[in-house]
Amino acid sequence: MSELTIKLPDATTPGFLRRTMEAEKFRKQITVGDEVDWDSLINFLLVYVLEPKDRDEAREVLLDLSREQYTDLLDVIKAPPKTDENPT
Repeated sequence: MSELTIKLPDATTPGFLRRTMEAEKFRKQITVGDEVDWDSLINFLLVYVLEPKDRDEAREVLLDLSREQYTDLLDVIKAPPKTDENPT
């Protein structure tokens, strides 16, 4: 299996609300057990995949993720770490 490299959005990435709404929709569907449009979820996540570059290969890697990996990924997309926080 190929390794998956993902470029996650940060707090300054445009499209925050659109991205948050989609991630939350998929997160709820997975968590509650509603019917999930898996193809739409994979297409949503493919936007963030850097490697593998081949989209079919990347799709296969995404199909092999665990439920926990999907929910963790959606949580980070939904609420990226703030880049303007002062660590001191």
